[in-house]
Amino acid sequence: MSIFISANNISKSLGSKQLFENLSFGIFAGEKTGIIGPNGAGKSSLLKILAKKMDVDDGEISHKKNLKLAFVEQENHFSSDQSVQDFLTHALLTHKAGDAIEANTQASIYLG
Repeated sequence: MSIFISANNISKSLGSKQLFENLSFGIFAGEKTGIIGPNGAGKSSLLKILAKKMDVDDGEISHKKNLKLAFVEQENHFSSDQSVQDFLTHALLTHKAGDAIEANTQASIYLG
């Protein structure tokens, strides 16, 4: 199994609140990973860091070369009549070349 994302001793604070400190882990090809914890524990911040939308205070994040990431904000920006499959298909069409059939197929694989 190859590693997609590696976190090495990362730390993050928001204001005076320490969300996590010296956190290390890896996400490997074929894995399904979940993040659970109480509100305010830093789950969304960690996901933003992994998606390169937020920086760490300390430590290092490494991504596999040519890894493509997609991120859906915690507050949804899609209509109630749109499925997750439809939303992801549209995002794939918007962010990479290809046709609707390929994007829909890729969305199905990602959601698998």
